[in-house]
Amino acid sequence: MHPADDAIQIQCQDTILALITTCRTFHDAFSPFLRRKFGFKLTAVLTVKLRRKALPTGLQNTQEFEVLLEEFERNKEALETYHESQNGDYASLVVRMLKEMTNLKSFRFD
Repeated sequence: MHPADDAIQIQCQDTILALITTCRTFHDAFSPFLRRKFGFKLTAVLTVKLRRKALPTGLQNTQEFEVLLEEFERNKEALETYHESQNGDYASLVVRMLKEMTNLKSFRFD
């Protein structure tokens, strides 16, 4: 049996991370399962940081992607610098991520 066949039974992402860091063979076998379900919290940050933000690794393996909008009121500092015109930068980041998700089956924006 191939190690990746057992990965479907692993429910905890921490376990997958531990396996990936164990050795190169486990890294290759279990990496596709790391981002199979991926939730991304979009927070109020300076858009300069969004343009430079490196994309997470393993996005090509994502099958279910959910973008969660954090209430900007919780981040008063970023809220003071936020303007509606910055929404395009937030959308561009999400689009960059979606373009890398070649196996995507489900997308949710909440």
